[in-house]
Order: sequence, then structure tokens, then C-alpha cells
Amino acid sequence: MKEVARDSGISRNSVSKVLNGDPTIKESTRRRVLASCEKLGYVRNLHAVNLVRRENRTIGFVTSRITDPFHNELIEAAEKQATAMGYQLTYQCSYMEASREEEILRHFRSLNVCALIIAPAFANGGDYPYLDRTAEQLPVVYIDKYIRAASHHVVTDHYDSARRVTEHLLAQGAIPAYLGKACTALAPRRAGYEETMRARGHEPIYVPVEGPDPDNDILYGYRNVADYLTAHPAPSGLFCVSDSSAVGAMHALVEHGLKPGENVLVAGHDDLRFSAFVKPTLTTMATPKEAMGRAAVEVAISLLGRTGKRSRYVRRTLKSRLIVRESSRHKLSARSRK
Repeated sequence: MKEVARDSGISRNSVSKVLNGDPTIKESTRRRVLASCEKLGYVRNLHAVNLVRRENRTIGFVTSRITDPFHNELIEAAEKQATAMGYQLTYQCSYMEASREEEILRHFRSLNVCALIIAPAFANGGDYPYLDRTAEQLPVVYIDKYIRAASHHVVTDHYDSARRVTEHLLAQGAIPAYLGKACTALAPRRAGYEETMRARGHEPIYVPVEGPDPDNDILYGYRNVADYLTAHPAPSGLFCVSDSSAVGAMHALVEHGLKPGENVLVAGHDDLRFSAFVKPTLTTMATPKEAMGRAAVEVAISLLGRTGKRSRYVRRTLKSRLIVRESSRHKLSARSRK
């Protein structure tokens, strides 16, 4: 800072005010200081500043799947919202491993981040004391899924999404099978499918699945549906737990001489950016990913400065929207269902 003051001819006190965004500084002074910073290659050591002030404007984001397009969009939205509110967002990936997740949380705490947004490696119950300890030390907001209901979280209504897409496929004349692992994170989505099927007089049909590939949902969809078709008749409909798995599933259907959208109706979930550009274009439940990312940051910042045990949790549940595209737009004929 001394070199910047000398080069710009501005006092160190005024240079400090410029670098800290003091609105009382004249614009001409601000420009001179910033020009000297650019000339000298000066960059503030924010970590040192935070240590001195005992404050931080950095939010940590822990994602469980860095290559998943769904999580990419959550991070993008959260990062933009943090920047708009005067904060920085930094993120790391747990790769669906609890030990890795715990290590990341220790790292973020050592950096004195002001809050955390977590897309947990696991969800709904379980014993993860490191998550509880972290939530006692700084604001923690879960996104997409949560460990327990007694937490700050921003999620979507998985049950309602599954109910609506299942009702759509049934209305189109299909008896849909379900492609998705029976995991706690998406248990409400599976329950929405099951209960809707039974309410309409049909027993649920499940595509048996192996454990998901943490980096390749498309391959997950392809392999499981391909295996299913070698031993079972093709279902007239298929509700896939994600858009990525639906793309893989449709490829398997085509390899077995079937036509997605004609003799097998297909729907996914999330409305990822590619879903309107595959062939056939994919029917899906559009998860409000941008709204989720923004809301998680807003909630995290709103919790700053709270002290004591938090008895009132901030819980936001957002609704998804059904988008009907070519993969299920046309009703199945009686001939197609045979």
C-alpha cells in the first residue's frame, strides 16, 4: 500500500479508503489510486484484511458432484448472487464422499468463511456429527437436499414433481416405469411416483439399477435400461430421475429398435440446458435452479450476525414446472401400447 500511495501521490489513509470501497472518496482520487494499483500490480491480501478485521465476506459452497450439469447451474446462480450482494463465493467438491466433505468443511472453517452452502453427499437422516458441529459455529444452508429437517435449507418439492410427471405420462396412455436408485436423497420423488401409480390403479414398475456412476449419469441411464431391455419387455413409458439419465435411457431404447416419443414415452427431471436440444427433445420437470442458488445465498447472508442457538430455521421449498416436449407430446395409440 505504501508503494501505491507514493506512486499516486495520495495518502495511505485515502488509499486504504479507496481499496475498502469508501463512498466518501472523490472519483478522481479513486481513479488515481486504481491506476497506480494497475501499474504496480498491487492486489489486496483479503485474507490478511479479514484476520485484522475479524470478518470475512467469503461464502463457502460444498457441492457433491462437480461434473453434474445440475450442480453447475446451482453454483453459477449462487456465485452471481453472492457477487451482486458484495460477497465472494468459493467452492469445492466432496465427490459423494463423507470423509472428503468433512475435510472440506475443516478447510473452509480454517479460512474463516462467513457462511456455508452445502449440497450434502448424503441426505435425510444419518449420523454426520461434523455437519452438526459446523452448523453450531457458522451459518449453514443446505441446498437441493438436507440431512435433517431441523436446518436452514432451500429445496424443491420432489414429491410434487414426481406426481405431476407421472400423471402426465399416464394421461398420455403410457404405464411408466421408474429409473432411479432408491436412495434417501430422492425418496420423496420415488414416493410421488409410487403413490400416483397406485392411485391410478397401477403397480409401480422399477428398472433395477446398479450404483450410480458419480461422474456419468448418462452412462448410468444407458446401462441400466439396456440391461433391463435384455430381460424384460419394453415399458410404454419411462420416468427417469434426471435428464442426464433420460438421455442415456433413450439411447438404449433406440439400440433396441424402439422410438422414444413414439412407442415409449420418456420424461426426465431438472430441465438441464441440453434437454431442449436432444432428439427427441426431452419432457422434464424444470427445477428452479437459478432461484435455488440465489435463495441459498440470500438465506446465508441473512443469517450473519445471529447469535445463540437458532430455534427458527429458514426453510424454503420451491416448485418445479412441467415442460412437455417431443419425448411425450403425443399420446400412445392402442397399437403402440401392445
